Amino acid sequence: MPLYLSVDSMPSSPPTLSISAHWPQVCAISFDLDDTLWPIEPVIEKAEIQLWEWLHRHYPKITARHDVLSLRRHRVEIAAAFPELIHSVSGLRLQALRNLMTEFDYAADQRQATELAEPGWQLFYAARHQIDWFSDAQPALRRLKAHYPIAAATNGNADLAKLGVADWFSARISANDVGHAKPDAPLWDALCDALNLAPEQILHIGDHPEQDILGAMRHGLPAIWLNRQQADWPNKQACVSIASLNQLMP
Repeated sequence: MPLYLSVDSMPSSPPTLSISAHWPQVCAISFDLDDTLWPIEPVIEKAEIQLWEWLHRHYPKITARHDVLSLRRHRVEIAAAFPELIHSVSGLRLQALRNLMTEFDYAADQRQATELAEPGWQLFYAARHQIDWFSDAQPALRRLKAHYPIAAATNGNADLAKLGVADWFSARISANDVGHAKPDAPLWDALCDALNLAPEQILHIGDHPEQDILGAMRHGLPAIWLNRQQADWPNKQACVSIASLNQLMP
């Protein structure tokens, strides 16, 4: 595995990074989604508030016991109780709602719990797509997709069609569909299969040091750490980092 120097650590380096110059073998680019192309925390906070308000209107016994924060803690407990769902943020949220329906005697069984929980889940999922793109994200995607096939590799559950950009991407690989999350190998295998390329031919760009960057590099993909906050790199192995997608050029 080659060691790459950080673009940000070299004062004499230009502010832009040419993909073709640094990785002439690259034939496609994959992007993480949440916190790479848009900030996710404010979106989830608003969606969770909307879900709590829905529960309060329809199932007040639940909100008499839970606020938004305690519902988050409840979901952590569900994740521990259902380890088979750890790769699926959608599955975990729906299971948490099911459990609330049975725990507070609104549903007699899991079938009924699913029927009651489904509208709340759909409300949350719609709100989850009310994103605000980072200002550099869409211009970078337009710029790069003119030269490379673009893919999404995500542990999240964003639907590119709901965001109106599905036709920008040649493939979307999600942990939910694969059954494994980044940084595990099966997701990267699925990405390579979807693009019909070897790992070294796919450049991955993401914000998470472990899930995105080290995960990709361990599987043989070159990677760029999108380090918007200029945080310290938490690993001894060097990497390429940028502070903005505006630095990326074909």
